Amino acid sequence: MLAAELAADPAGSGILVNATSPGWVRTEMGGPDAPRSIEELSEIRARVRPGAKLLANFSENGKTPLLNVKEVGALGYTIALYPSSLLFAAVKSAQEIAALLKGEGTSASAVSRMVGFDDLNDGILGKAAWQAEEERITALG
Repeated sequence: MLAAELAADPAGSGILVNATSPGWVRTEMGGPDAPRSIEELSEIRARVRPGAKLLANFSENGKTPLLNVKEVGALGYTIALYPSSLLFAAVKSAQEIAALLKGEGTSASAVSRMVGFDDLNDGILGKAAWQAEEERITALG
């Protein structure tokens, strides 16, 4: 849900973006058949029937060139997946906070880089909506 909130139609590009893992697809996760250049991505598009929706899958640490959504669209792809982006960022952030806690004994110097409590509960998790649903169900007896 967070990925959908953050990545839906970035910059009005018309390209669908998802930042969750789709499972096995033809990418660097797929081994030696992963496209390793823009030319290979173009060749794939040329082999697929005209009008078919085509998915491009990217990893910041993979073999396929990391393109932005406008570049993906210009190649004729209609869906762009970035399945590891949030995980890589979360792990890096966790490492940084762990190092702060170890070195400084507090995370105080990183608070400005963290989501606020109210933003997390209300803006991201939708706490009011699930609390209302909980109250509705509880009232049923």
